[in-house]
Formats: sequence, C-alpha cells, structure tokens
Amino acid sequence: MNEPKFRAWDSKNGLMWNVTDIMWRKGEIVYIRGTTTFNGKEDYPIGTSFGMDSVSRADVTLLPYTGLKDKYDTEIYKGDVIRDEESGKFGKVDFELGHFYCTLDFGTDFASGVCRYGKVAGNVHENQELLNG
Repeated sequence: MNEPKFRAWDSKNGLMWNVTDIMWRKGEIVYIRGTTTFNGKEDYPIGTSFGMDSVSRADVTLLPYTGLKDKYDTEIYKGDVIRDEESGKFGKVDFELGHFYCTLDFGTDFASGVCRYGKVAGNVHENQELLNG
C-alpha cells in the first residue's frame, strides 16, 4: 500500500507546500511541516510549529494525492485544475463519498477518466481564473 501523500495550501501567506511531515493526535492534526518556494529559494522549510515560520493550522488546507498522474506524468491532487485537451475545457478535482472526481463544463467524471487523460493546468487556490473563463 502506498503512503498517503499531501500538498497543503497556506491561505495566510498564499503559498503551496509540499508536505513532509504531519503529526496527528486523537484524530486531530497537531502540526504540519513541509517545504515551499519562497523568495526564489526552493525547499524553503515551513510549518505550523517547532520554531519554523509559524502558520496557524486554521490557515492550512490539506490536499490529498489522488494516486493518479495526468498524461504528462504530473501527480494529481485534490484542488487541481485539469485541462481536457480535446475540448480545451477546464475542470476541478475534488473528493466526495470515498472517491476523487473531476467536474468539467460538460459533466462529472471519476478522476481515473477525463482527469488522467488531461493536463494539470494549476490549482483552485493559485489559478482560480482558469475555472472562471
């Protein structure tokens, strides 16, 4: 079985993290650590505690990895914006009732369908304009 994998959106600072460590206690997240690109420096350490750049847990949204990749081998996470290359339309990857799915202008499909044959074009936190056009 694969290890769970996450990205995290830091709404306070407008940064997407690559999550490296999560501590859970009694079903609640105690802290999250990860890296991001900040001021041109890649793999900049960031976290919700332990002397790192302090970010409130309330400002961080976890985005689970779907276990799928797009046609260009890019990992697909919840919140990603997918471009269907046949129609040119954009859709959003979400998770509900135990499965990932992608909603496009012309309907909804399980993430293993349309999403896997499209291209990750961005995510809803940094590229909302892709869904508004």
